[in-house]
Order: sequence, then C-alpha cells, then structure tokens
Amino acid sequence: MKKLTAFILAFVLIFSSVSVVASAEHTHEAGLYADELSTESTHSFYCETCGELNSENHVFNENGECVCGYAKHIHEKLYAVVHESYHMFTCKECGSVFTEWHTFNENDECECGYKKHEHTPDVYGFIGTGHYYYCKKCYVQVSENHTLDENGKCVCGYVHPDKASVIETMIQPFKMMISIYRFWASAAVTGFKRGFEQGLNK
Repeated sequence: MKKLTAFILAFVLIFSSVSVVASAEHTHEAGLYADELSTESTHSFYCETCGELNSENHVFNENGECVCGYAKHIHEKLYAVVHESYHMFTCKECGSVFTEWHTFNENDECECGYKKHEHTPDVYGFIGTGHYYYCKKCYVQVSENHTLDENGKCVCGYVHPDKASVIETMIQPFKMMISIYRFWASAAVTGFKRGFEQGLNK
C-alpha cells in the first residue's frame, strides 16, 4: 500500500512539473506566418512552442524585405471607391486595401481622377433629415441637409411637415419610398459606369 501511495504521489508531482514547464512564460518563436493577417507595418505568426498567434512589427533588411516575406514596394493603385473627400484603392501587387484623403494639385485634381467641381444631381433619395444623390459628372455619392424655400419645400421633393398640406402629409411617406428605390437604381447604374471607366483606364 505504501508503494502504491508513493507511486501515485510521484506521478502527481511529475505531472504537475510538466504542466508548470508547459505553462511557463517563454519567448515566442515564429513558426508559420499568417500571410492573410500581414499589413504594411506588421505581420502575424504562430508560436512553434505554444501555437499562440502573435503580431509584431516588420523588421526590414537593406533590401526592404522582412523575414516573414513581406517586401516594401510602391503600391500600384487600382482605385475602387471615390468619394467627395476621400478615395479607396487596392494595390495590384500585394492586394492591400487603403483609404486616403484626396490630395489636390494646382488644378484642383487628385491623382485618383477626382476633381473639385459643382455636383450635378442624378436622382434624389430623401428622408426626413436630408437627401442624397450621385453626381452625374464624378459618380460620387453626396449627402446633404434639406434646403427649404419659403414654402418649406426642398429641391429633392421633401416638404417640411409644418408647411405641408394635408394631402402632402399623407403622400410624403410614399414619396420617400419611391425616392429611395430610384436612388438604389441610380446607384446600380453609377456603379456600372464607374467600373466600366476604370476598366478602360487600367
């Protein structure tokens, strides 16, 4: 009985020691790099010892390459989204997606092709707080507050409740729904036009 007790005690002590060693803090050694989590400044890897996912900054050599395989390069930009104040692009080489504010030259034009101008509305979509539309010239979406005239009417078709007649009050919800559907249709056409023009400019 004493031998059995001693054996069990020894087994417990050995198991406890292994658990302590396994859970002890250690320096994570890079095993498999998770390429899909790599960014312009960091990379991620699974530790060879514990399997934990870790992230750290790139460390570049004289050739601009990191041990994870990421290399510095000048992004070859493929613009996908252009807004009134910013644009988004995908790098053709690394596939990374970036968002930047427009930078205008002396001609008020950004490298993405967007140029400052007075927007020409296509189709308005409106709700109670404001309206939105795509510009016919540059295809960007513009959001604005309502601008009401002396009769409480906005150019988008919205009528302020305080100025609306009984009939206008009754039909305004339907006008809003129709305007939103028309705006969605405009969005689809605009997306097609923008994609087509970008394809020609590749």
